[in-house]
Amino acid sequence: MNWGVVVLLVLIIIGAVSLFRRNKINTDVRDLLNESMPLWATFAPFKDGRDSAGVLYYCQWATLGKNAVETLTEQNVYINHEASYNADVRSWEGVIEAGLKHSVQNLEKKRRLVSSLYKLDQDAKAGNPPKWNEYYALGHIVLFPSNGAGNKLNDYLLSILSINKEIDEALSNYLEDFVVYTGTEADATMATGLLCLAAISYAVVHPDDAIGQTILNLRDKAFEEFERIEKGEPKVPESK
Repeated sequence: MNWGVVVLLVLIIIGAVSLFRRNKINTDVRDLLNESMPLWATFAPFKDGRDSAGVLYYCQWATLGKNAVETLTEQNVYINHEASYNADVRSWEGVIEAGLKHSVQNLEKKRRLVSSLYKLDQDAKAGNPPKWNEYYALGHIVLFPSNGAGNKLNDYLLSILSINKEIDEALSNYLEDFVVYTGTEADATMATGLLCLAAISYAVVHPDDAIGQTILNLRDKAFEEFERIEKGEPKVPESK
């Protein structure tokens, strides 16, 4: 293997170790790096060094976190990787081959996260950032204390998570995207907003499904009641 490639790999490790030590994060950095490089290898072949560096960036965002890739970017790790890859493709193909020999836990789940981070980031750069504020507002409406219809919607959605794997999986993906993309934990309001997003998305795709119809019906009532609350109008009694 070319020594330039070896040196760059060492710099990636040193940079990440330094980052984790400064932030006193109780994490086995070696294991994380052992995961990010094999994960990167599963996206091969790469068109060129720029393509490889871009994939490495999102793979390490998915495994090391947002702060880590920001620091590694400041250290020119990805620029150097691009140049190194273009200068010695054969050696990097050897790294890919070696990486593919290592297993990655929950590989498809991590590949989904990498692809999602890429899409979210590219959309944001194109002027279409994630609608986190809208989802948070949705959670606020549903959890608003005097919004009985909203509370009823929330209770219903929580009750069907164990029986509707499609909504449950979508919620898990949305929560993971939010936490990893923003680098912050989701509070109850944001989590509820993302639950509503997962459920409403399901209902739109399955309009004839009984669960989907119930979701949309409860959603409409929750919005209507919240609108009345905002306007100071009296609550309309539920029909018996």
